[in-house]
Amino acid sequence: HDQRLWLLNHFHELGFLQVRVKPRLMYEGSSCSVTWVLENVSEPATFGKTILVGRTATKFEYIQRQLRYKQGDIWDQTLIE
Repeated sequence: HDQRLWLLNHFHELGFLQVRVKPRLMYEGSSCSVTWVLENVSEPATFGKTILVGRTATKFEYIQRQLRYKQGDIWDQTLIE
């Protein structure tokens, strides 16, 4: 269970938001090995075009310079926060 959670977190950090991780157990005599199977791996999620809604006295170019991400960067929720 811990390995599965670690793998999911690892791939989410790399931008792969839609990934399914399943264990495949293989027994040989008294030993057992685990092979992790990744399914539904899509392209990594990236930031798209930034759109501001509403009126502001601040120019869009200034706001864009203050953002911690750019269009095309790998998705990271903490950059928005």
